[in-house]
Amino acid sequence: WHFRPMNFRPCISISTFLESCAATTLNPAFLRSIGCPVLALTGSGETIVKYAAFAEMFRWIPDCTRHEFAGARHELLYETADVQIDMWRRIDSFLDGITGKG
Repeated sequence: WHFRPMNFRPCISISTFLESCAATTLNPAFLRSIGCPVLALTGSGETIVKYAAFAEMFRWIPDCTRHEFAGARHELLYETADVQIDMWRRIDSFLDGITGKG
C-alpha cells in the first residue's frame, strides 16, 4: 500500500489490490515466469498471510531461496535484534551471490 501524506488513505482500491494479487502472487504461470533469483524471508509466527498461501506461491518460483525465522511475525524489520541481524546477513549474502561478489 502506498499512502498519501497526512490523511493516510490508501491510494488504490481494494478491488485493484485483489486484481493485482490474482494476476501475480496467486497466478502460477506468472510466478513460473519470474526470471531472476528471489529471496523469500518469512516468520513462523506470521498472522497476516496464511502459511499455506505463501508456501504455495514460493514453490512456483523457479529460483527461490527461502528462510523462515522461528517465532518471527510479518514485519521482520520490527523483530528482535537477532532476527534483524540475521535477516540483513542473509540479504547481503544473497545479493553477493547473485552479483558474483560472494
